[in-house]
Amino acid sequence: MSHLPRAWAELSAEALIHNIKRIRALSDAKVMAVVKANAYGHKMQWAANTLAPYVDAFAIATLDEGIELRALHANVPITCLSGFYAPVQIEAFKTH
Repeated sequence: MSHLPRAWAELSAEALIHNIKRIRALSDAKVMAVVKANAYGHKMQWAANTLAPYVDAFAIATLDEGIELRALHANVPITCLSGFYAPVQIEAFKTH
């Protein structure tokens, strides 16, 4: 039995940037990069740093991801897709 992974994905910063530039050339719509779940396993910091100059906003799934992303990019709007439910989450969000 092989110990190689069943499947994997390799991302190219150049390809991501090319694709976003192409989307922008075809539309004047805003672009939100979804970097939840550690950028789907591709490292949120790498994805956010690569995409930040080319997107209008980011989307994450949890407050913890939002806090981590805010530390990386203080001025880019962030949307939390799961929302905040507990008062302690709202207070934590306000402080970050």
